[in-house]
Amino acid sequence: GRHALENQDCPERLLYVGDVQPVKFQELLCETAQHFLESSNGGGVMRAVVTGGAGFIGSNFVRFLLRERPNAEVVNLDALSYAGNRDNIADILDDPRHVFVRGDICDPDTVARVIKGIDVVVNLAAETHVDRSISSDTRFVRTNVVGVAALLSGALDSGVQRFIQVSTDEVYGELPWLDPENHDTSELPRFREETALSPR
Repeated sequence: GRHALENQDCPERLLYVGDVQPVKFQELLCETAQHFLESSNGGGVMRAVVTGGAGFIGSNFVRFLLRERPNAEVVNLDALSYAGNRDNIADILDDPRHVFVRGDICDPDTVARVIKGIDVVVNLAAETHVDRSISSDTRFVRTNVVGVAALLSGALDSGVQRFIQVSTDEVYGELPWLDPENHDTSELPRFREETALSPR
């Protein structure tokens, strides 16, 4: 049968992973999770929760994790809002190491249920796009602040030892604006891996 739960009880072994763009970052998350696994339970099963795992980036990360880490079990928690789609994970719904849970990270009961017995939490669930935050600020505060607080509280209560928060590029601040019509594109400012965080 399908390993999908709609706000129902979850198995004790769970893996949490989130939404990330570059493959390099996916590899970093996997290396971090693997290091934690090897140092915490002797190389056994790594149980993870990945929030936002039905989004474009999250679903690719969950798929990558299942492919690259045969000892990983993943619980995929997603509310299936505008950013998440069950079709993105259709090919892994029957994977015995993957459990999909439709639920809201702002709901402490749901969080407590899925986070029990987890080794690693990767939070990729978030409201996206700055323009949307202007037109619907309450939703952004609810998901991106209250939801993260619920996850952190649940992780603390459950004894989760590794929590990976995937954030927005907005933490890098703003780049100076240069008109591309009047400048060579190679001169345009860009964020790079070494760019310092500078939130407003």
